[in-house]
Amino acid sequence: MFKTVFITAYLILINILAISQNDNVGFGDTIAVIHTNNGNKYRGILISNDTRSISIEQGNKKIKTIDNSDIKFVDYITSEEIRNKTLFKNRNPNYTSYCFFSSAFTNKKGELSTHSHYFSSYNLKYGISDKWQIDFGGLYIIANYIGITYSTEIFDFLKFSLSSKVGGMWFFIDAPNMNINGANFTPRISIGNKNRNISIGYIIGGFSDYYYLLNGTYIGAQRKIKEKWTINGELSGFRLDNTTELYIGSVTFDYLRHSNVVWSFGITGVSSNDKTFMIDNRAYYPLPYIGYSRFF
Repeated sequence: MFKTVFITAYLILINILAISQNDNVGFGDTIAVIHTNNGNKYRGILISNDTRSISIEQGNKKIKTIDNSDIKFVDYITSEEIRNKTLFKNRNPNYTSYCFFSSAFTNKKGELSTHSHYFSSYNLKYGISDKWQIDFGGLYIIANYIGITYSTEIFDFLKFSLSSKVGGMWFFIDAPNMNINGANFTPRISIGNKNRNISIGYIIGGFSDYYYLLNGTYIGAQRKIKEKWTINGELSGFRLDNTTELYIGSVTFDYLRHSNVVWSFGITGVSSNDKTFMIDNRAYYPLPYIGYSRFF
């Protein structure tokens, strides 16, 4: 039953939140600003671009072709970027994550953000540069981690990132067998921009004193629908010790309370074939969600 719900929700999210093919960069919907070696600048709609030359359409449908050997560099402005600037005064502030999982976007250099789930956890992200981000997080003072994330742009609509985190769970009681350490790696890709994107990620991790791995995949998507509102969706599936399966899904809304404060609320669903994860042996358990984010 849950697998049917899982697949149905997946298809709904893809149709509602995924980036359409028309949003990708292509000829006819991109403005090219060509800077030549002799200091001239030409602007027009990109018509063609190959190894020998670039052609643009200027006023009165005039076609201008410039050899690549005469070009110093080219700035591209897509119709999606123009549309985003027209639709919204401000970008989506929470573009680096959905609910529990991250996109391939990272904080820009010098940007600091913090996020909390249920006011019981903390996650700090700081942009060391435009490609490197350092992460801190934990649950109260019991479980803490530190991580590093690298992000790069493959195309102007496709980003790839890889994060590595190490941490532990330490109980300040005389129960040494309960203290564990662990590490994980999370490669992921994101298609789209900071106002509308979809991501696919893979998580693999291990824990001390255990001889099995936790691994799984997730898909997340978000879309800014109003100046102050963004909708997020996540679906994930994990396997532990090759027998235990855990599924998590969520639909949340981000509300921009102030320019640097976001309140999040929605619903999360959990399912597992191991009833020790569940309450009252239910196959599926919905939970309300609330979160808080602040940006500096």
